[in-house]
Amino acid sequence: MKKILFVSNTANFSKFNKPYMKWCKENGWKVDYCAPNDEVVTECDNHIVLPIPRSPFSKGIFACIKVLRKILEEEQYDIIHCHTPMGAVIARLAARKLFKQRKVKVIYTAHGFHFYKGAPLINWLLYYPVEKILSRYTSVLITINNEDYQFAKKNFKTKEIIFTNGIGVDLHKFVSLEPSTKSNLRTEKGLNENDFIVLYIAEFIPRKNHKMIFDIIPDLKNKIPNLKIILAGKGELLESYKNYVFENNYQDIVIFTGYTTEINEYCNIANVLLMPSFQEGLPISMIESIATGLPVVASKIRGHVDVIKSEKNGLLCDLKDRKSFIDAMYSLYINPDLRNEISKNNIEYAKKFSVENVLFNTINMYK
Repeated sequence: MKKILFVSNTANFSKFNKPYMKWCKENGWKVDYCAPNDEVVTECDNHIVLPIPRSPFSKGIFACIKVLRKILEEEQYDIIHCHTPMGAVIARLAARKLFKQRKVKVIYTAHGFHFYKGAPLINWLLYYPVEKILSRYTSVLITINNEDYQFAKKNFKTKEIIFTNGIGVDLHKFVSLEPSTKSNLRTEKGLNENDFIVLYIAEFIPRKNHKMIFDIIPDLKNKIPNLKIILAGKGELLESYKNYVFENNYQDIVIFTGYTTEINEYCNIANVLLMPSFQEGLPISMIESIATGLPVVASKIRGHVDVIKSEKNGLLCDLKDRKSFIDAMYSLYINPDLRNEISKNNIEYAKKFSVENVLFNTINMYK
Protein backbone atom coordinates (compact mmCIF):
# COMPACT_ATOMS: atom_id res chain seq x y z
CA MET A 1 0.00 0.00 0.00
CA LYS A 2 1.31 3.42 -0.99
CA LYS A 3 1.22 6.03 1.77
CA ILE A 4 0.97 9.81 1.41
CA LEU A 5 0.92 12.62 3.97
CA PHE A 6 -0.45 16.10 3.26
CA VAL A 7 0.95 18.90 5.46
CA SER A 8 -0.22 22.48 5.91
CA ASN A 9 0.03 25.09 8.66
CA THR A 10 -3.30 26.64 7.65
CA ALA A 11 -6.52 25.39 9.20
CA ASN A 12 -9.13 24.05 6.76
CA PHE A 13 -6.55 23.69 3.99
CA SER A 14 -7.94 20.21 3.40
CA LYS A 15 -10.64 21.77 1.19
CA PHE A 16 -7.93 22.37 -1.43
CA ASN A 17 -6.45 18.89 -1.06
CA LYS A 18 -9.71 16.93 -1.13
CA PRO A 19 -9.64 16.00 -4.85
CA TYR A 20 -6.11 14.61 -4.47
CA MET A 21 -6.87 12.84 -1.20
CA LYS A 22 -9.96 11.30 -2.77
CA TRP A 23 -8.05 9.99 -5.77
CA CYS A 24 -5.37 8.46 -3.56
CA LYS A 25 -7.92 6.72 -1.33
CA GLU A 26 -9.89 5.42 -4.31
CA ASN A 27 -6.68 3.93 -5.67
CA GLY A 28 -5.78 2.07 -2.49
CA TRP A 29 -3.36 4.52 -0.89
CA LYS A 30 -3.24 5.31 2.81
CA VAL A 31 -3.91 9.04 3.15
CA ASP A 32 -2.99 11.10 6.21
CA TYR A 33 -3.41 14.83 6.75
CA CYS A 34 -1.42 17.04 9.15
CA ALA A 35 -2.65 20.54 10.07
CA PRO A 36 -3.08 22.75 13.16
CA ASN A 37 -6.81 22.51 13.80
CA ASP A 38 -9.17 19.62 14.24
CA GLU A 39 -11.60 19.44 11.34
CA VAL A 40 -13.79 16.85 9.66
CA VAL A 41 -11.85 15.41 6.73
CA THR A 42 -13.59 12.34 5.33
CA GLU A 43 -11.09 11.97 2.48
CA CYS A 44 -8.22 10.92 4.74
CA ASP A 45 -7.50 7.93 7.00
CA ASN A 46 -5.91 9.92 9.81
CA HIS A 47 -5.98 13.60 10.67
CA ILE A 48 -2.87 14.51 12.66
CA VAL A 49 -3.48 17.69 14.66
CA LEU A 50 -0.14 19.45 15.00
CA PRO A 51 0.10 23.11 16.15
CA ILE A 52 2.28 24.24 13.24
CA PRO A 53 2.87 27.98 13.74
CA ARG A 54 2.39 30.60 11.04
CA SER A 55 5.32 32.70 12.24
CA PRO A 56 8.98 31.75 11.73
CA PHE A 57 9.69 33.32 15.14
CA SER A 58 7.43 30.98 17.09
CA LYS A 59 8.96 28.98 19.94
CA GLY A 60 6.92 25.95 18.90
CA ILE A 61 8.78 25.27 15.67
CA PHE A 62 11.36 22.83 17.00
CA ALA A 63 8.78 20.91 19.03
CA CYS A 64 6.67 20.49 15.88
CA ILE A 65 9.66 19.26 13.89
CA LYS A 66 10.47 16.72 16.58
CA VAL A 67 6.91 15.36 16.75
CA LEU A 68 6.53 15.20 12.97
CA ARG A 69 9.94 13.53 12.54
CA LYS A 70 8.84 10.73 14.87
CA ILE A 71 5.58 10.28 12.94
CA LEU A 72 7.46 10.12 9.63
CA GLU A 73 9.88 7.51 10.94
CA GLU A 74 7.03 5.37 12.24
CA GLU A 75 4.75 5.65 9.19
CA GLN A 76 7.38 5.54 6.42
CA TYR A 77 5.33 7.52 3.89
CA ASP A 78 6.17 7.22 0.20
CA ILE A 79 5.22 10.84 -0.48
CA ILE A 80 4.91 13.97 1.64
CA HIS A 81 3.01 16.76 -0.12
CA CYS A 82 3.38 20.00 1.82
CA HIS A 83 1.72 23.38 1.37
CA THR A 84 2.11 26.87 2.88
CA PRO A 85 5.54 28.31 3.83
CA MET A 86 5.75 27.17 7.45
CA GLY A 87 4.06 23.84 6.78
CA ALA A 88 6.66 23.20 4.09
CA VAL A 89 9.57 24.32 6.28
CA ILE A 90 8.61 22.03 9.15
CA ALA A 91 7.75 19.08 6.89
CA ARG A 92 11.03 19.25 4.98
CA LEU A 93 13.15 19.65 8.10
CA ALA A 94 11.36 16.72 9.74
CA ALA A 95 11.84 14.58 6.62
CA ARG A 96 15.42 15.59 5.90
CA LYS A 97 17.03 12.37 7.16
CA LEU A 98 14.57 10.12 5.35
CA PHE A 99 14.93 12.25 2.21
CA LYS A 100 18.73 11.87 2.24
CA GLN A 101 18.27 8.13 2.66
CA ARG A 102 15.96 8.17 -0.40
CA LYS A 103 13.11 6.74 1.66
CA VAL A 104 10.59 9.47 0.88
CA LYS A 105 9.69 11.89 -1.92
CA VAL A 106 8.85 15.43 -0.82
CA ILE A 107 6.58 17.62 -2.94
CA TYR A 108 6.11 21.29 -2.09
CA THR A 109 3.38 23.40 -3.66
CA ALA A 110 4.46 27.03 -3.23
CA HIS A 111 1.32 29.16 -3.14
CA GLY A 112 3.38 32.32 -3.64
CA PHE A 113 6.84 32.93 -2.20
CA HIS A 114 7.01 35.68 0.42
CA PHE A 115 9.95 37.12 -1.52
CA TYR A 116 8.99 38.62 -4.87
CA LYS A 117 9.58 41.70 -6.98
CA GLY A 118 8.81 44.66 -4.75
CA ALA A 119 8.64 42.64 -1.52
CA PRO A 120 10.01 44.20 1.69
CA LEU A 121 13.71 43.60 2.29
CA ILE A 122 12.96 41.68 5.48
CA ASN A 123 11.07 39.08 3.40
CA TRP A 124 14.11 38.50 1.23
CA LEU A 125 16.44 38.31 4.23
CA LEU A 126 14.18 35.93 6.14
CA TYR A 127 12.40 33.68 3.66
CA TYR A 128 14.67 33.45 0.63
CA PRO A 129 17.70 31.82 2.36
CA VAL A 130 15.40 29.27 4.05
CA GLU A 131 13.71 28.30 0.78
CA LYS A 132 17.04 28.12 -1.02
CA ILE A 133 18.50 25.73 1.59
CA LEU A 134 15.37 23.57 1.82
CA SER A 135 15.10 23.33 -1.96
CA ARG A 136 17.83 20.68 -1.64
CA TYR A 137 15.42 18.50 0.34
CA THR A 138 12.57 18.82 -2.13
CA SER A 139 11.87 16.23 -4.82
CA VAL A 140 9.40 18.39 -6.74
CA LEU A 141 8.64 22.09 -6.36
CA ILE A 142 5.28 23.13 -7.80
CA THR A 143 4.89 26.83 -8.58
CA ILE A 144 1.57 28.42 -9.50
CA ASN A 145 2.63 31.70 -11.10
CA ASN A 146 5.20 32.55 -13.73
CA GLU A 147 7.34 34.87 -11.59
CA ASP A 148 7.91 32.20 -8.94
CA TYR A 149 8.55 29.54 -11.59
CA GLN A 150 11.22 31.56 -13.41
CA PHE A 151 12.90 32.55 -10.14
CA ALA A 152 12.96 28.99 -8.79
CA LYS A 153 14.37 27.57 -12.03
CA LYS A 154 17.22 30.04 -11.83
CA ASN A 155 18.03 29.95 -8.11
CA PHE A 156 16.95 26.67 -6.48
CA LYS A 157 18.57 23.22 -6.32
CA THR A 158 15.35 21.21 -6.55
CA LYS A 159 15.68 18.48 -9.18
CA GLU A 160 12.23 19.04 -10.67
CA ILE A 161 10.47 22.40 -10.75
CA ILE A 162 7.13 22.60 -12.50
CA PHE A 163 4.48 25.18 -13.24
CA THR A 164 0.78 24.47 -12.86
CA ASN A 165 -2.40 26.54 -13.06
CA GLY A 166 -3.00 26.74 -9.32
CA ILE A 167 -4.74 24.03 -7.34
CA GLY A 168 -7.81 23.82 -9.52
CA VAL A 169 -11.33 25.24 -9.37
CA ASP A 170 -14.53 23.23 -9.38
CA LEU A 171 -16.22 24.55 -12.51
CA HIS A 172 -19.33 22.51 -11.72
CA LYS A 173 -19.81 24.61 -8.59
CA PHE A 174 -18.66 28.00 -9.84
CA VAL A 175 -20.92 28.74 -12.79
CA SER A 176 -22.88 31.67 -14.15
CA LEU A 177 -26.51 31.42 -13.05
CA GLU A 178 -29.58 32.40 -15.05
CA PRO A 179 -30.58 36.12 -14.84
CA SER A 180 -33.83 35.27 -13.05
CA THR A 181 -31.91 33.26 -10.45
CA LYS A 182 -29.47 36.12 -9.93
CA SER A 183 -32.35 38.52 -9.46
CA ASN A 184 -33.98 36.24 -6.88
CA LEU A 185 -30.69 35.90 -5.02
CA ARG A 186 -30.35 39.69 -4.81
CA THR A 187 -33.81 39.92 -3.31
CA GLU A 188 -33.06 37.14 -0.81
CA LYS A 189 -29.94 38.99 0.34
CA GLY A 190 -31.76 42.30 0.69
CA LEU A 191 -30.28 43.91 -2.41
CA ASN A 192 -32.00 45.73 -5.27
CA GLU A 193 -31.87 45.04 -8.98
CA ASN A 194 -30.31 48.44 -9.69
CA ASP A 195 -27.58 48.17 -7.01
CA PHE A 196 -24.05 48.22 -8.42
CA ILE A 197 -22.38 45.56 -6.30
CA VAL A 198 -18.64 45.40 -5.74
CA LEU A 199 -17.34 42.16 -4.19
CA TYR A 200 -14.06 41.38 -2.41
CA ILE A 201 -13.36 37.86 -1.13
CA ALA A 202 -10.36 37.88 1.18
CA GLU A 203 -9.13 37.27 4.69
CA PHE A 204 -8.98 40.47 6.71
CA ILE A 205 -5.20 40.70 7.00
CA PRO A 206 -2.83 43.57 6.03
CA ARG A 207 -1.58 42.14 2.73
CA LYS A 208 -5.14 41.97 1.36
CA ASN A 209 -5.25 45.79 1.50
CA HIS A 210 -8.88 46.33 2.47
CA LYS A 211 -7.77 49.83 3.43
CA MET A 212 -7.66 50.79 -0.24
CA ILE A 213 -11.37 50.00 -0.59
CA PHE A 214 -12.34 52.13 2.40
CA ASP A 215 -10.11 54.97 1.19
CA ILE A 216 -11.90 55.18 -2.16
CA ILE A 217 -15.48 54.76 -0.90
CA PRO A 218 -16.19 58.56 -0.89
CA ASP A 219 -15.00 58.94 -4.50
CA LEU A 220 -16.80 55.79 -5.66
CA LYS A 221 -20.01 56.87 -3.95
CA ASN A 222 -19.90 60.23 -5.76
CA LYS A 223 -19.54 58.47 -9.13
CA ILE A 224 -21.74 55.45 -8.37
CA PRO A 225 -24.76 56.53 -6.25
CA ASN A 226 -26.20 52.99 -6.09
CA LEU A 227 -22.93 51.50 -4.80
CA LYS A 228 -22.88 48.44 -2.53
CA ILE A 229 -19.69 46.75 -1.33
CA ILE A 230 -19.75 43.15 -0.11
CA LEU A 231 -16.71 41.99 1.87
CA ALA A 232 -16.59 38.21 2.32
CA GLY A 233 -14.18 36.65 4.80
CA LYS A 234 -12.89 36.78 8.33
CA GLY A 235 -9.58 37.68 9.95
CA GLU A 236 -7.71 39.73 12.49
CA LEU A 237 -8.73 43.14 11.05
CA LEU A 238 -12.43 42.37 10.61
CA GLU A 239 -13.65 43.97 13.83
CA SER A 240 -11.63 47.14 13.33
CA TYR A 241 -13.14 47.59 9.86
CA LYS A 242 -16.64 46.97 11.21
CA ASN A 243 -16.00 49.76 13.69
CA TYR A 244 -14.72 51.99 10.89
CA VAL A 245 -17.91 51.42 8.88
CA PHE A 246 -20.04 52.30 11.90
CA GLU A 247 -18.03 55.43 12.73
CA ASN A 248 -18.24 56.71 9.15
CA ASN A 249 -21.91 55.80 8.59
CA TYR A 250 -21.16 53.41 5.75
CA GLN A 251 -23.67 50.81 6.96
CA ASP A 252 -25.86 51.39 3.92
CA ILE A 253 -22.91 50.75 1.58
CA VAL A 254 -20.72 48.04 3.14
CA ILE A 255 -21.91 44.51 3.89
CA PHE A 256 -19.77 42.04 5.85
CA THR A 257 -20.60 38.36 5.30
CA GLY A 258 -17.97 36.82 7.57
CA TYR A 259 -16.93 33.30 6.62
CA THR A 260 -19.39 32.02 4.03
CA THR A 261 -19.92 28.94 1.88
CA GLU A 262 -22.06 30.97 -0.56
CA ILE A 263 -19.22 32.46 -2.62
CA ASN A 264 -20.74 31.31 -5.92
CA GLU A 265 -23.97 33.14 -5.06
CA TYR A 266 -22.16 36.35 -4.14
CA CYS A 267 -20.14 36.18 -7.38
CA ASN A 268 -23.37 35.85 -9.34
CA ILE A 269 -25.10 38.84 -7.76
CA ALA A 270 -22.03 41.11 -7.98
CA ASN A 271 -21.16 43.39 -10.90
CA VAL A 272 -17.42 43.59 -10.28
CA LEU A 273 -14.78 41.78 -8.23
CA LEU A 274 -12.34 44.27 -6.69
CA MET A 275 -8.96 42.90 -5.52
CA PRO A 276 -6.43 45.54 -4.39
CA SER A 277 -4.12 43.13 -2.51
CA PHE A 278 -0.39 43.75 -2.11
CA GLN A 279 0.67 40.11 -2.47
CA GLU A 280 -0.77 36.95 -4.04
CA GLY A 281 0.39 33.59 -5.29
CA LEU A 282 -2.45 32.67 -7.63
CA PRO A 283 -5.71 33.84 -6.02
CA ILE A 284 -8.29 31.06 -5.95
CA SER A 285 -11.09 33.54 -5.21
CA MET A 286 -10.28 35.45 -8.38
CA ILE A 287 -10.40 32.29 -10.49
CA GLU A 288 -13.66 31.18 -8.88
CA SER A 289 -15.09 34.61 -9.64
CA ILE A 290 -14.11 34.69 -13.31
CA ALA A 291 -15.59 31.19 -13.68
CA THR A 292 -18.97 32.79 -12.92
CA GLY A 293 -18.26 35.51 -15.49
CA LEU A 294 -17.53 38.26 -13.00
CA PRO A 295 -15.35 41.12 -14.35
CA VAL A 296 -12.31 41.98 -12.23
CA VAL A 297 -10.52 45.15 -11.18
CA ALA A 298 -7.26 44.18 -9.49
CA SER A 299 -3.83 45.40 -8.48
CA LYS A 300 -1.14 44.73 -11.06
CA ILE A 301 0.93 42.25 -9.06
CA ARG A 302 2.33 38.73 -9.29
CA GLY A 303 -0.49 36.20 -9.40
CA HIS A 304 -3.06 38.69 -10.63
CA VAL A 305 -1.20 39.17 -13.91
CA ASP A 306 -1.25 35.38 -14.36
CA VAL A 307 -5.06 35.44 -14.37
CA ILE A 308 -6.10 38.86 -15.68
CA LYS A 309 -5.27 40.09 -19.17
CA SER A 310 -6.22 43.76 -19.01
CA GLU A 311 -9.35 44.70 -20.95
CA LYS A 312 -9.86 41.04 -21.92
CA ASN A 313 -11.13 39.62 -18.65
CA GLY A 314 -10.63 42.54 -16.29
CA LEU A 315 -8.67 45.71 -15.57
CA LEU A 316 -5.30 45.92 -13.81
CA CYS A 317 -4.34 48.97 -11.74
CA ASP A 318 -1.19 50.42 -10.21
CA LEU A 319 -1.24 50.04 -6.42
CA LYS A 320 0.38 53.47 -6.07
CA ASP A 321 -2.40 55.12 -8.06
CA ARG A 322 -5.72 54.88 -6.23
CA LYS A 323 -7.37 56.99 -8.93
CA SER A 324 -6.73 54.19 -11.42
CA PHE A 325 -8.93 51.91 -9.31
CA ILE A 326 -11.70 54.52 -9.19
CA ASP A 327 -11.51 55.10 -12.94
CA ALA A 328 -11.53 51.36 -13.69
CA MET A 329 -14.58 50.79 -11.51
CA TYR A 330 -16.40 53.72 -13.07
CA SER A 331 -15.60 52.58 -16.61
CA LEU A 332 -17.23 49.22 -15.88
CA TYR A 333 -20.16 50.95 -14.19
CA ILE A 334 -21.03 53.13 -17.19
CA ASN A 335 -20.29 50.47 -19.79
CA PRO A 336 -22.50 47.36 -19.39
CA ASP A 337 -21.45 46.18 -22.87
CA LEU A 338 -17.84 45.99 -21.71
CA ARG A 339 -18.93 44.08 -18.60
CA ASN A 340 -20.85 41.60 -20.77
CA GLU A 341 -17.91 41.11 -23.12
CA ILE A 342 -15.51 40.52 -20.24
CA SER A 343 -17.99 38.15 -18.62
CA LYS A 344 -18.09 35.93 -21.72
CA ASN A 345 -14.30 35.94 -21.96
CA ASN A 346 -13.97 34.99 -18.30
CA ILE A 347 -16.23 31.95 -18.45
CA GLU A 348 -14.20 30.55 -21.34
CA TYR A 349 -10.82 31.51 -19.90
CA ALA A 350 -11.54 29.90 -16.52
CA LYS A 351 -11.55 26.43 -18.12
CA LYS A 352 -7.75 26.31 -18.08
CA PHE A 353 -7.88 26.46 -14.26
CA SER A 354 -10.31 23.54 -13.83
CA VAL A 355 -9.61 21.07 -11.04
CA GLU A 356 -9.77 18.23 -13.58
CA ASN A 357 -6.78 19.64 -15.49
CA VAL A 358 -4.70 20.22 -12.38
CA LEU A 359 -5.71 16.87 -10.86
CA PHE A 360 -4.60 15.01 -14.00
CA ASN A 361 -1.12 16.56 -13.85
CA THR A 362 -0.76 16.00 -10.09
CA ILE A 363 -1.79 12.34 -10.31
CA ASN A 364 0.82 11.74 -12.99
CA MET A 365 3.40 13.31 -10.70
CA TYR A 366 2.34 11.05 -7.81
CA LYS A 367 2.63 8.00 -10.04
